Amino acid sequence: MPVRCFASVALNLDTLRPLEDSIAKGLRLRLRSLEYSSRPCVVAVAGTKSLEFAAALRAVRAAGATVVPLDVQGRSPEEVRNCLAEARAQLTVAAGISCTKDAAVLRDASHFIGAEATTAQMLYELGDSASDSAADTAKQDSPSVLLLSDAGVQSVRAAEVHHNAMQARVKTAAELWRFTAQDRVVSLGLRSDCPAALVETLEAPLSVGATVNVWSPRSMDDQRVWDFWTIMRQDAEATVAFVGARWCWKLLDAYASLAAPVRAEFAERWAKKPLRHTVAVAPPQFTQSTSLSQQWQEVFKCPLTLLYSCAEAGSLYTSTAGQERRAAAAPPSDGECKGIEWQIGDGGELLVRGETVFAGYQGRSRLSAEAFTKAVPTSMDDPDGGSSTPFVRTGHIVSIDAANGALLSSPATYDTAIERDTERYLKRGPGLVKELMKPEWHIQKVPIRVYRYWRSKKGYRVYTKKHNNVHMVYTSKYK
Repeated sequence: MPVRCFASVALNLDTLRPLEDSIAKGLRLRLRSLEYSSRPCVVAVAGTKSLEFAAALRAVRAAGATVVPLDVQGRSPEEVRNCLAEARAQLTVAAGISCTKDAAVLRDASHFIGAEATTAQMLYELGDSASDSAADTAKQDSPSVLLLSDAGVQSVRAAEVHHNAMQARVKTAAELWRFTAQDRVVSLGLRSDCPAALVETLEAPLSVGATVNVWSPRSMDDQRVWDFWTIMRQDAEATVAFVGARWCWKLLDAYASLAAPVRAEFAERWAKKPLRHTVAVAPPQFTQSTSLSQQWQEVFKCPLTLLYSCAEAGSLYTSTAGQERRAAAAPPSDGECKGIEWQIGDGGELLVRGETVFAGYQGRSRLSAEAFTKAVPTSMDDPDGGSSTPFVRTGHIVSIDAANGALLSSPATYDTAIERDTERYLKRGPGLVKELMKPEWHIQKVPIRVYRYWRSKKGYRVYTKKHNNVHMVYTSKYK
């Protein structure tokens, strides 16, 4: 196995609080120079998951500002600019960025949208040197959190989640995974601005006193599957592991390439202290195959649980080894929703409502109105579905299992109706030859006058147009 140097940091409330208080104090002093209205200032915390990143996220909310987590690693400058512009960030804080290129991209994007740029280290030094009287340390009302709903260039949206909704999401995640103070949570292959990475792998474990293990390699150019196995090998106390769904098969394939003594070491480690949960954060329309579940159980000695979530509503539902259950079902056998109510709308889209639902998209009133829809009537006597509160569209296509009534993730379907209509209209269009798009017209020559030279007053020929007092002499090519 390739050996790389990692810096392991165990995060808990005791290690975060001193750093968080100093950053919050320095941020209050920095926010005084910014001009903003009665709404809280929007601060974007950019970086990879680290001690500085976690402390900066919590410090921004403690200072009374709206926080926007942003992971700039692997993103183009255009994507970073769009994310900051969509969130309307007024200040960017670089936290845990070790790559000089990513830091330059963040700084240029901040200047492009007119936002100020600073670092978590600078805020810490400013707050550590300032006195308590210089910075207002009064308790601030906890503002909202802006979560990026999509990482695309054109479709990125900043979902505004109020404080009460965020607290409900943290409570739901803590009950769903049954975090305790003795747990040690590790996350692999998740972006730091992913909603599940913020709630399930950071805030929910810290809320019950658990430890979050943060691994940061010296080279953050690209995460590799060997890095994840190195982390799992060194962290023998981990009890809950979160991983990106796209890394599941890569982890299993890499396990087959490990040496026999290393595989025996993993088997001994999991026999001594097994993992309680191995969770894969899955995108919409991601389905769990039977072969993946079986191989994962053989390797990790723990079933693989798929977590489906979105920025608009938080955790939706989970799927464990073919046994699906709904969101926040605290024993898996109960199957009762806690915190959200769901329906299936047109096209099988999952609709939810409850205390975890977001308030709307930042600065997008029309899109916010389109994100909510009325309840599907269950009967003629109850057209509002039991409440007048609208449902939010999640973008997850699901179906109901006829055997146990559980939610099943439906695979993505390819709609060929638009492609067929476009091809039919092109064939019926005038002046087109089959599918080659060749026009049925030819270039026609038109007589033009060509000015060959100019003649000055003294009779000299002038071949440039910079002279003013000239007589134009021309001969036409066409008689």
